[in-house]
Amino acid sequence: MQPLLFLLLVLGSLASAATIEPRWQETITRPWPGPDLWANPAEDWTTKAGRIENTFSGGNRNLVPLTAELTPAKAPFTVRCRTDQVSTVFQLQGFVGIQVGLSGPSGDFREAA
Repeated sequence: MQPLLFLLLVLGSLASAATIEPRWQETITRPWPGPDLWANPAEDWTTKAGRIENTFSGGNRNLVPLTAELTPAKAPFTVRCRTDQVSTVFQLQGFVGIQVGLSGPSGDFREAA
């Protein structure tokens, strides 16, 4: 399988003033993205060379921040995401997007992960 995309997710200026900026070590390769993110499906992601890579093509591959949430307060927030294509096998296919406002049945955003 060819790695398709890497995703560096940075959320800043959230209503709770939380910032998520994962720092993966350049020398460690592992499937777990760390305590701040939930990778879905987990087996399709790996951290490698200081970034996180999606290693399998297909829809609904996402990373969900677990340690910060937007509150109902109407306050500005900023989302920054840096992506890159690390393989040209599927060049000009697929897309990258950002979902905002995920929540589960009880309203807890972590249930939507």
